Amino acid sequence: KAIRISDDVTKSSSKPMIWVDGGIHAREWVSPSTVIYIAAALLGEVESSLAGDVQDLVKKYQFVILPNSNPDGYEYSRTTYRFWRKTRRPSGCELKKTKKNGKCRKKAKMCYGIDPNRNFDAAFNTLGVSPDPCSYIYPGKAAFSEKNTAAMRDFLAAQINK
Repeated sequence: KAIRISDDVTKSSSKPMIWVDGGIHAREWVSPSTVIYIAAALLGEVESSLAGDVQDLVKKYQFVILPNSNPDGYEYSRTTYRFWRKTRRPSGCELKKTKKNGKCRKKAKMCYGIDPNRNFDAAFNTLGVSPDPCSYIYPGKAAFSEKNTAAMRDFLAAQINK
C-alpha cells in the first residue's frame, strides 16, 4: 500500500505528484526506514527550522510513498538469506538446463526471483543484466513480469491524467 501525503488529500489529485518508493532490493534494509523517515518529516516531524519549508512542499505537491516495494524479498533477506535482493517468485531453471517441456533437467536447480530494479521497460534486458534466472541481475522474461513492478506501473499510469 502507498501513503498519500498532502495538505488536503481530498484535493491532492490536482497537484503535481512526487513518487517515493523504497525496498526495491530486498537486502537494502535501510531503504524502507528512510522512506518512512521522509513520510514522518512530511507529516511534521522535522526540526523547527525546516518546518516552514516542509509545509510549503506539502501545500504545493502530493507525495505518494511506497515504503517497501518488494516485501517478499525483504522478509526472505531478514529470515533466511541476508544478502538476497530479488523477488521470491520462481524464475526458471539454471541457465541452459531447461527441457523442451519447460521443466528443469535432472539435478538442475529451480531459481527464484527477478531483480525488480531491472524489470521495468526502460531499456529492458539490454545492459547490466544476465540471461541466467539464478543471477542477481536477472531482469525476468519480460518487462513488468513481476507483480510489484506491474503494480507500480499501473498505479503511476493511472495518475497521468489526474
